[in-house]
Amino acid sequence: MARIDWNPSQHVNNVDRLVQIAAKHVLLNIGLDEKGVPVTTVEKLRQFRPIGVVLNFNVAQNKMTQRIFEIGSGKSFIATGPTIAVFTATRALIMGPTFMGILKHGTTHTPPESYNPKTFIFDLSDPVFDRPYLFVVMFYSPTVTQNVEEDVSSIQTLASSREIIGAIALEGCVLSAHNVSVNAGDVLVFENVNFEAEGVRDLNVSFRVALPPSNLATGGVTA
Repeated sequence: MARIDWNPSQHVNNVDRLVQIAAKHVLLNIGLDEKGVPVTTVEKLRQFRPIGVVLNFNVAQNKMTQRIFEIGSGKSFIATGPTIAVFTATRALIMGPTFMGILKHGTTHTPPESYNPKTFIFDLSDPVFDRPYLFVVMFYSPTVTQNVEEDVSSIQTLASSREIIGAIALEGCVLSAHNVSVNAGDVLVFENVNFEAEGVRDLNVSFRVALPPSNLATGGVTA
Protein backbone atom coordinates (compact mmCIF):
# COMPACT_ATOMS: atom_id res chain seq x y z
CA MET A 1 0.00 0.00 0.00
CA ALA A 2 1.35 3.43 -0.95
CA ARG A 3 2.09 5.86 1.86
CA ILE A 4 -0.16 8.91 2.03
CA ASP A 5 1.48 12.10 3.25
CA TRP A 6 -1.44 14.11 4.57
CA ASN A 7 -1.49 17.14 6.83
CA PRO A 8 -4.98 18.46 7.70
CA SER A 9 -3.54 21.95 8.23
CA GLN A 10 -2.54 22.10 4.54
CA HIS A 11 -4.38 21.79 1.25
CA VAL A 12 -4.98 18.23 0.09
CA ASN A 13 -3.45 19.15 -3.29
CA ASN A 14 -0.61 21.58 -3.88
CA VAL A 15 -2.62 24.58 -5.08
CA ASP A 16 0.53 26.23 -6.41
CA ARG A 17 0.67 23.56 -9.10
CA LEU A 18 -3.04 23.20 -9.87
CA VAL A 19 -4.13 24.35 -13.31
CA GLN A 20 -7.77 25.33 -13.37
CA ILE A 21 -9.96 24.93 -16.44
CA ALA A 22 -12.12 28.04 -16.83
CA ALA A 23 -15.01 28.78 -19.17
CA LYS A 24 -12.60 30.42 -21.63
CA HIS A 25 -10.95 27.01 -22.11
CA VAL A 26 -14.18 25.30 -23.26
CA LEU A 27 -15.65 25.49 -26.75
CA LEU A 28 -19.12 24.42 -27.94
CA ASN A 29 -19.40 23.27 -31.56
CA ILE A 30 -22.05 21.88 -33.88
CA GLY A 31 -21.16 18.67 -35.70
CA LEU A 32 -21.31 18.66 -39.52
CA ASP A 33 -20.63 16.31 -42.41
CA GLU A 34 -18.20 17.02 -45.25
CA LYS A 35 -20.81 19.25 -46.96
CA GLY A 36 -21.48 21.34 -43.86
CA VAL A 37 -24.83 19.70 -43.08
CA PRO A 38 -25.58 19.01 -39.38
CA VAL A 39 -25.15 15.36 -38.40
CA THR A 40 -26.62 13.06 -35.76
CA THR A 41 -23.84 10.66 -34.72
CA VAL A 42 -20.06 10.56 -34.38
CA GLU A 43 -19.84 8.08 -37.25
CA LYS A 44 -21.12 10.77 -39.64
CA LEU A 45 -19.05 13.56 -38.09
CA ARG A 46 -16.44 15.04 -40.42
CA GLN A 47 -16.07 18.63 -39.18
CA PHE A 48 -17.41 21.03 -36.58
CA ARG A 49 -17.80 24.75 -36.18
CA PRO A 50 -17.77 26.77 -32.94
CA ILE A 51 -20.99 28.39 -31.77
CA GLY A 52 -20.24 31.91 -30.53
CA VAL A 53 -21.83 34.27 -27.98
CA VAL A 54 -22.91 31.34 -25.80
CA LEU A 55 -23.24 32.54 -22.20
CA ASN A 56 -23.73 29.16 -20.60
CA PHE A 57 -24.53 25.57 -21.34
CA ASN A 58 -25.29 22.61 -19.15
CA VAL A 59 -24.95 18.90 -19.79
CA ALA A 60 -26.69 16.68 -17.24
CA GLN A 61 -26.67 12.88 -17.09
CA ASN A 62 -28.85 10.77 -14.84
CA LYS A 63 -28.75 6.98 -14.55
CA MET A 64 -32.00 5.21 -13.79
CA THR A 65 -31.67 3.05 -10.68
CA GLN A 66 -33.92 0.91 -8.53
CA ARG A 67 -33.13 -0.38 -5.06
CA ILE A 68 -34.25 -3.95 -4.60
CA PHE A 69 -34.95 -5.68 -1.32
CA GLU A 70 -35.42 -9.42 -0.88
CA ILE A 71 -37.38 -11.38 1.66
CA GLY A 72 -35.12 -13.18 4.07
CA SER A 73 -32.32 -10.60 3.95
CA GLY A 74 -31.66 -7.29 5.63
CA LYS A 75 -29.50 -6.10 2.76
CA SER A 76 -30.45 -4.50 -0.53
CA PHE A 77 -28.83 -4.10 -3.91
CA ILE A 78 -29.25 -1.54 -6.69
CA ALA A 79 -30.18 -2.37 -10.25
CA THR A 80 -29.14 0.11 -12.94
CA GLY A 81 -30.90 1.09 -16.12
CA PRO A 82 -30.31 3.48 -19.04
CA THR A 83 -28.58 6.83 -18.70
CA ILE A 84 -30.65 9.89 -19.61
CA ALA A 85 -28.87 13.03 -20.84
CA VAL A 86 -30.12 16.59 -21.35
CA PHE A 87 -28.38 19.61 -22.82
CA THR A 88 -29.37 23.26 -22.33
CA ALA A 89 -27.75 26.49 -23.49
CA THR A 90 -28.21 30.25 -23.40
CA ARG A 91 -27.01 32.36 -26.31
CA ALA A 92 -27.09 36.10 -27.02
CA LEU A 93 -29.32 37.10 -29.92
CA ILE A 94 -27.21 38.61 -32.69
CA MET A 95 -27.68 39.89 -36.23
CA GLY A 96 -26.86 36.55 -37.77
CA PRO A 97 -28.04 32.97 -37.38
CA THR A 98 -30.18 32.19 -34.35
CA PHE A 99 -29.55 28.95 -32.53
CA MET A 100 -32.31 27.38 -34.59
CA GLY A 101 -30.80 28.89 -37.73
CA ILE A 102 -27.51 27.19 -36.86
CA LEU A 103 -29.30 23.86 -36.54
CA LYS A 104 -31.11 24.21 -39.85
CA HIS A 105 -28.30 25.55 -42.03
CA GLY A 106 -25.07 24.63 -40.20
CA THR A 107 -23.95 28.28 -40.40
CA THR A 108 -22.62 29.62 -37.10
CA HIS A 109 -21.60 33.16 -38.08
CA THR A 110 -22.19 35.69 -40.82
CA PRO A 111 -20.62 39.18 -41.00
CA PRO A 112 -23.20 42.00 -40.96
CA GLU A 113 -22.43 42.88 -44.56
CA SER A 114 -23.34 39.36 -45.68
CA TYR A 115 -26.24 38.83 -43.29
CA ASN A 116 -28.77 36.29 -44.57
CA PRO A 117 -32.26 36.59 -43.06
CA LYS A 118 -33.07 32.94 -43.81
CA THR A 119 -30.83 31.96 -40.87
CA PHE A 120 -32.69 34.24 -38.45
CA ILE A 121 -35.53 31.83 -37.60
CA PHE A 122 -37.62 30.81 -34.59
CA ASP A 123 -40.27 28.35 -35.88
CA LEU A 124 -39.90 25.23 -33.74
CA SER A 125 -42.75 23.53 -35.63
CA ASP A 126 -40.57 23.29 -38.75
CA PRO A 127 -40.16 19.53 -39.43
CA VAL A 128 -36.38 20.01 -39.76
CA PHE A 129 -36.24 20.29 -35.96
CA ASP A 130 -37.78 16.85 -35.52
CA ARG A 131 -34.39 15.38 -36.44
CA PRO A 132 -31.56 14.95 -33.94
CA TYR A 133 -28.33 16.94 -33.93
CA LEU A 134 -24.80 16.45 -32.62
CA PHE A 135 -22.68 18.87 -30.59
CA VAL A 136 -18.98 18.66 -29.77
CA VAL A 137 -17.62 20.14 -26.55
CA MET A 138 -13.84 20.61 -26.42
CA PHE A 139 -11.81 21.28 -23.28
CA TYR A 140 -8.57 23.16 -23.95
CA SER A 141 -5.50 22.95 -21.77
CA PRO A 142 -4.87 26.18 -19.81
CA THR A 143 -1.11 25.47 -20.05
CA VAL A 144 -0.69 25.74 -23.81
CA THR A 145 1.07 28.71 -25.29
CA GLN A 146 -1.45 31.21 -26.60
CA ASN A 147 -2.20 31.35 -30.33
CA VAL A 148 -1.03 27.85 -31.09
CA GLU A 149 -1.88 27.41 -34.75
CA GLU A 150 -3.65 24.10 -35.00
CA ASP A 151 -6.55 23.03 -37.17
CA VAL A 152 -8.90 21.04 -34.98
CA SER A 153 -12.06 21.64 -37.00
CA SER A 154 -12.20 18.05 -38.23
CA ILE A 155 -12.55 14.75 -36.46
CA GLN A 156 -9.35 13.49 -38.10
CA THR A 157 -7.12 16.19 -36.61
CA LEU A 158 -8.83 16.14 -33.23
CA ALA A 159 -7.08 12.89 -32.36
CA SER A 160 -3.62 14.50 -32.71
CA SER A 161 -4.27 17.76 -30.89
CA ARG A 162 -1.53 19.54 -28.98
CA GLU A 163 -3.91 21.75 -27.04
CA ILE A 164 -7.16 19.85 -26.37
CA ILE A 165 -7.15 17.68 -23.25
CA GLY A 166 -10.58 16.17 -23.77
CA ALA A 167 -13.70 16.29 -25.91
CA ILE A 168 -17.21 14.89 -25.75
CA ALA A 169 -19.91 14.40 -28.35
CA LEU A 170 -23.53 15.01 -27.43
CA GLU A 171 -25.30 12.61 -29.79
CA GLY A 172 -28.90 12.55 -30.94
CA CYS A 173 -29.86 15.92 -29.44
CA VAL A 174 -33.50 16.75 -30.18
CA LEU A 175 -34.60 20.34 -29.63
CA SER A 176 -37.46 20.15 -27.14
CA ALA A 177 -37.87 23.79 -26.12
CA HIS A 178 -36.83 27.27 -27.24
CA ASN A 179 -37.66 30.61 -25.70
CA VAL A 180 -36.75 34.27 -26.10
CA SER A 181 -37.54 36.81 -23.40
CA VAL A 182 -37.43 40.58 -24.04
CA ASN A 183 -37.64 43.38 -21.47
CA ALA A 184 -37.66 47.12 -22.18
CA GLY A 185 -34.53 47.70 -20.10
CA ASP A 186 -32.51 44.83 -21.53
CA VAL A 187 -29.09 45.53 -22.99
CA LEU A 188 -29.03 42.09 -24.61
CA VAL A 189 -31.68 39.61 -25.66
CA PHE A 190 -31.08 35.91 -25.03
CA GLU A 191 -32.17 32.64 -26.53
CA ASN A 192 -32.63 29.58 -24.34
CA VAL A 193 -32.66 26.11 -25.86
CA ASN A 194 -33.34 22.70 -24.30
CA PHE A 195 -32.37 19.36 -25.84
CA GLU A 196 -33.03 15.75 -25.01
CA ALA A 197 -29.86 13.83 -25.86
CA GLU A 198 -29.42 10.18 -26.71
CA GLY A 199 -26.09 10.10 -24.94
CA VAL A 200 -22.67 11.55 -24.21
CA ARG A 201 -19.62 9.96 -25.88
CA ASP A 202 -15.97 10.61 -25.12
CA LEU A 203 -14.00 11.43 -28.26
CA ASN A 204 -10.51 10.16 -29.00
CA VAL A 205 -8.11 12.98 -28.20
CA SER A 206 -4.33 12.56 -28.21
CA PHE A 207 -3.07 15.38 -26.02
CA ARG A 208 0.65 15.24 -26.76
CA VAL A 209 2.58 18.12 -25.17
CA ALA A 210 1.51 21.49 -23.81
CA LEU A 211 4.03 24.24 -23.09
CA PRO A 212 3.18 26.07 -19.86
CA PRO A 213 3.35 29.85 -19.55
CA SER A 214 6.35 31.25 -17.68
CA ASN A 215 4.38 31.83 -14.49
CA LEU A 216 3.77 28.08 -14.11
CA ALA A 217 6.16 25.36 -13.12
CA THR A 218 8.52 24.28 -15.86
CA GLY A 219 8.56 20.82 -17.32
CA GLY A 220 5.52 20.74 -19.60
CA VAL A 221 2.38 18.71 -19.29
CA THR A 222 2.12 15.38 -21.03
CA ALA A 223 -0.58 12.79 -21.35
